Amino acid sequence: MSLSYEFTISGEASRLLFGSTDRIRAKVEDIFSFLAKHPMTKGDFEELTPGGRILQVKVFENVIVTYWADHAVRELRILRCEVVDGKN
Repeated sequence: MSLSYEFTISGEASRLLFGSTDRIRAKVEDIFSFLAKHPMTKGDFEELTPGGRILQVKVFENVIVTYWADHAVRELRILRCEVVDGKN
């Protein structure tokens, strides 16, 4: 039995994709696909929304993704994505 879910992305996360280089976009899409294939992946830390939802925050090298798994509809909801370049 496959646990693979579809992923959905918020407007905020989609703006990052549309405004990124091809290389960054491909990397981020790979991360989103990985998370959708492994929806039980725990984040490196969690955030709590004002409504009480627990969000997972996972760091992949220089990409930080905030998400939660909607098990009722088998979707991974990606709320935020940030690329940290490490340059000052």
